Amino acid sequence: MENIRNQAQDKLKNFIKNPGFFSILILGENGTGKSYLINSVLDGVDKETVGSYYPYEIGETEDEIAKIFQNEYIIIKNIEELEVNQQYILTNALSTSDGTIGLNNNRGSKRIIFTSSFDIAQLRDSRKHLIDRFWDRISQLVIKVPSFKDFSSEIKLDFKVVWEKMDFKEYPKLPENGEFIYWLSENCKTFSGNFRDLDKIAILWHQYRIINYAETKQKFKSDVEARIFRKVREDFEEFTHFPTQKTDTSNVFEFEKGKTWEQIERNFQSKFKSWVKNEYPSIKEATKELNMPLRKMDKW
Repeated sequence: MENIRNQAQDKLKNFIKNPGFFSILILGENGTGKSYLINSVLDGVDKETVGSYYPYEIGETEDEIAKIFQNEYIIIKNIEELEVNQQYILTNALSTSDGTIGLNNNRGSKRIIFTSSFDIAQLRDSRKHLIDRFWDRISQLVIKVPSFKDFSSEIKLDFKVVWEKMDFKEYPKLPENGEFIYWLSENCKTFSGNFRDLDKIAILWHQYRIINYAETKQKFKSDVEARIFRKVREDFEEFTHFPTQKTDTSNVFEFEKGKTWEQIERNFQSKFKSWVKNEYPSIKEATKELNMPLRKMDKW
């Protein structure tokens, strides 16, 4: 079977080598590794030339949005949260006949990457989130990052990538328990968190190694590793796994370290407004049922 993860990475690499003329859209459920894919392809690129933004961070006016095009590489995440006026401005920035994109004095041979956790039906067919002109501009090259439900044959390799990413200083040997590998391959299709679930498993495994090996400083033993696997599986299935998690988690609000409280507040407002648009026939009806001033919702 062709490795579609590698295929997605190859598409992105070719895009990075050919600036201007078109943008790229990366689709994939939350946790499938969209950011990891982008970062791996941009490895070696001067970080000062890369700008990564959520919709609430790019501003709402042309002058504000023009500033993001000071970067050579522009990444805009969660495009389903873009307001209509932001989409119109970005559409103008992507309108080109000479291979350059941008606004005002910030036009040039840029690379602009969009990401979304929504699927095609939600983004394009429903017409609830994106205007037609904007979709036309961003969809010249689309990459689908597969979830574990779509692509489970490389789960052992995926776990190795996660384990090495953790860079554990103690007991760094990759878990190779046969029962564990079989369990991964049989159950990864239920991992709604995708790579985030593998992160949890790796952290659990390492912590149980510290508990089991720290006092005696003993070498790795197969019976101890088997016991660790059973504890990891129990903890994961009982406490940290979401077997009934919805595929669409785009409206789940998450706190993020490194952001100011103003940025976190704006992110919450954006998520809340997006949820309202999905759940109610109109903003007016939503504010009435939620006992919320209409003017307040408009400001959000």
